[in-house]
Amino acid sequence: MKPMGVSILIQADPDEVYRVATDYEHIEQVIPEITEIEFLTEKPVQVGTRFRETRLVSKKPHTEELSIAELDPSERRAVLNCESMGSEFQLVLSVAPVDEGHSEASMSMHVKGKNLLASTMWFFIGPMTRTMMSKALQKDLEHIRDYVTGVACLDPSPTTD
Repeated sequence: MKPMGVSILIQADPDEVYRVATDYEHIEQVIPEITEIEFLTEKPVQVGTRFRETRLVSKKPHTEELSIAELDPSERRAVLNCESMGSEFQLVLSVAPVDEGHSEASMSMHVKGKNLLASTMWFFIGPMTRTMMSKALQKDLEHIRDYVTGVACLDPSPTTD
C-alpha cells in the first residue's frame, strides 16, 4: 500500500508540540480516542519501549502492540512500529518550525504485507482503508494541536453559579 500522510499547522513552539505528541505515558489525555496505554517494558520511555494502545475505532475498542523505533527530540521525529494482520505498520511523526511560534506537525503511515496473503489484502482494501487511516491521523494531529494551544480542555473544572 502506498504511504499516506497528513500535516497540520500549529500555533505553538515545535519543541512543545513534539513533547506533547510523544508523551506516551499521558497520550490518552491528549487523544480521547486512546482509552488505555499499558507499558510492556520498564520505564523510562525510550527507543525499544513497547506498549499496548487501546483506542476506539468506529466506537469499538481496538488494541495493538506498538514499539518505539526512533525517538529523536533534537530532530523532533518519532517512529512507532506495529505488527498486525500479517503486516508491518510504521507511523512516523515529525514536527518542524515554520516561523516564530508556529510549527508543522506531520504523521505518515507506511504499511507492508509480510506475506502474499497480506500483500494481496492490502492491494484490494488499501484504497478504502487509506481514507479511514488518513482521517484518523488527521484527527490525532488536531487533538495534539488543540491540547497544545489550550483549545481542548478534556477535564474542565466544574463551575458553580
